[in-house]
Amino acid sequence: MFLQKKQQIQVVEASSKLDQLRTDLYQLQDELATNPFGNDQLIVDLTEFSNTISVATKTDQVRALVGADESKTLEFKETYRLCTKKQEVRKDLEDTVMKTIAGFLNSDGGTLLVGVRDNKEITGINVEIDKLHKGSVDKFLLQFSNTLKKRIGEQFYPYIEYNLMEIGPLVQIFAVECKPSEFECWLDGDDFYVRTNPATQLLKGPKITQYVKTRFSK
Repeated sequence: MFLQKKQQIQVVEASSKLDQLRTDLYQLQDELATNPFGNDQLIVDLTEFSNTISVATKTDQVRALVGADESKTLEFKETYRLCTKKQEVRKDLEDTVMKTIAGFLNSDGGTLLVGVRDNKEITGINVEIDKLHKGSVDKFLLQFSNTLKKRIGEQFYPYIEYNLMEIGPLVQIFAVECKPSEFECWLDGDDFYVRTNPATQLLKGPKITQYVKTRFSK
């Protein structure tokens, strides 16, 4: 009941933002009709408006995903590396994130949302950023980027996009979106993971050979 009410509030907020965006767009259209030439500020305003729509749309997409169930292409993680009980770094938590990304790349792609519990409660990742990176978003992203480079590989950058998304006041979710890779991904150069519904599975021996032949035949 609480989650449903929370989602209703988010829908109302999103609708209000869209109404405001429509109003702003009408104002820009009026300005363009009045003075179609020589208005440099209008170009700046249109660029900012376009960027605002892009961010708003992306945020709403993430909110919609939180309302869905975990699946072959969707995974929730409460944190990236921080153990919430002991408030310390745990490598096994990082391992599960990297395994999920590798699994997405080797399967049909997917989205990983960090800062969301399995019951869809949005906890955000702000505490982890504050605790492990002294509140620095840049340091958090740099640490993730370095780990991704070391454990997944730079060759997979074209298939991976990640961002911190503002979901509410002082609440951020870390969203990692993966496209299906055109070649196989080996985590740490050794382990081969795939996504099943809705889990990440380690393949071994002949199963890897068969899977690779089927999945990467092209």
